[in-house]
Amino acid sequence: MKAINKIFICLVLTALVIYSCDDEDFAGDNVYSGYSFVRFHLVLDGDSVPLEGGFNEYGRQTVDAYNHKLIKPGKIPVVLTSANELDGEITVDYTTSKTGDFTGYTQSPIGQLTFSRNKLIDTIIIDISERWDTSQVNQLQFELTDVSDPSVQIGSLNDYMPNNKLTFSFGKLTTTCTMPLNRIEIEGLAGESFDFDVDFPKGLFVSEVDGMNLFVSNDGFDYTLTQHPLKKGDTKVTYTLTLDENINNDDVYFESTLSLIEDLAYVPQGNKTLQIVKPIKVDRDKSTFPASNFYNLNDPYYRTYLEMWYYDEGDAVSEWKSSSQFTYPVVVGADDPNGVLYSDRGTPDDTSDDIYHHAYKLKFDSPNAGRTTNAFAMKSIFNNEYTDADKSPGFNIAEALEFYPKDGNNPNEGNVLVISQFLTISSKEDKSYTIGIKGSGTYHKVSEGLWEIVLTVKFTNDELWGGTQEVHYHMYNSRSYQDPDLLDVKGVTPVDL
Repeated sequence: MKAINKIFICLVLTALVIYSCDDEDFAGDNVYSGYSFVRFHLVLDGDSVPLEGGFNEYGRQTVDAYNHKLIKPGKIPVVLTSANELDGEITVDYTTSKTGDFTGYTQSPIGQLTFSRNKLIDTIIIDISERWDTSQVNQLQFELTDVSDPSVQIGSLNDYMPNNKLTFSFGKLTTTCTMPLNRIEIEGLAGESFDFDVDFPKGLFVSEVDGMNLFVSNDGFDYTLTQHPLKKGDTKVTYTLTLDENINNDDVYFESTLSLIEDLAYVPQGNKTLQIVKPIKVDRDKSTFPASNFYNLNDPYYRTYLEMWYYDEGDAVSEWKSSSQFTYPVVVGADDPNGVLYSDRGTPDDTSDDIYHHAYKLKFDSPNAGRTTNAFAMKSIFNNEYTDADKSPGFNIAEALEFYPKDGNNPNEGNVLVISQFLTISSKEDKSYTIGIKGSGTYHKVSEGLWEIVLTVKFTNDELWGGTQEVHYHMYNSRSYQDPDLLDVKGVTPVDL
């Protein structure tokens, strides 16, 4: 009977407080029976981050100590469970004591919380404005001390976890930054500009980033870089790069790079380098549309197939190793000179929502958010690699290959280039490597429905290869290919990250 009563009481509390009832509010024979009580209700998720708003997850217990490792405000819910219909406002007093000398925060409300029939949860907010010294112990100790309604008990209805006290510690703070883009192409006209972001996934302190230089640059042309204004709570910084000179010679390749500074308080992760490129321009007939031979958006799991010349250390022999990669078009704007209309979205009279694909470029990406594909079979080139996109975005390549039809208009064959860029790959120990890639090859139609690319890709990183490692590939749009001829060079050997 006691178990039935307890289930019923939990349901009543859920309706009153709009949060899930905790077993810890009950201990032994001390079952809720008409009492009202108020207590701290801080619950952590699987990453030890507080769940906001006083809500719980099944199986998770409230805590009486919390180690805050975030820039964003710390939020400490306090919950009132009332056995009776509340009439008017109830106030709860609390005290705060501190350890350490950190003062870069504000606390609200100070000293008193309020509750009513429509407000059974109030929250103490610790709003942080500057970085704290993690070599010192900095803590806030909170204690609920008094209630305006004498029928309300302070603390949960148990002796082992009353939740009338809570310790908030300022823990070890880890801050990171990354660039969502690793490559941008420009036309090369003076006054041309574009915006790009630096993301701070764990937040940023405005005082540390506002007006600060975040980049090491390798300038191949003159430009002006402008940081947009920042405000508290931002998790990204937007920059505008404006070209200060004309570099529109179609026969010359221009490049500048911006790389995140490694020794900042914000540790670079993921993409660290943005490449700004003015490529050589050549005349090509868009009707050849070679990129379209290597993707199929009607198949959500469409992929191209690779054979990589690989050295099998177990058998001590070089051989072709099979792999695949999810392959997609590169989407461009309607004004892109290389854009081909893919879809008018069923509204031929409204061109604002039209979708265009680049006639000559391919993208390698994962169909699953946060995951990666196996671009250029790189997961076979490395050992101990981290494969999620946040740490190893280089396994996805937003612009990977570019086609150049023979004589500019041959529909069946031509040359192909690996789009030169920098990729970031990380080890499982979070050590990241910036790897330069470039390469070239040919493509041709083998038979009806079957296309082949023959390609050599150069991967460059001094720490991994002492320079450059060449890798040979055959790439197909279908499984219906015959094995390539063997090569008379040693295949690639995996390296440890």
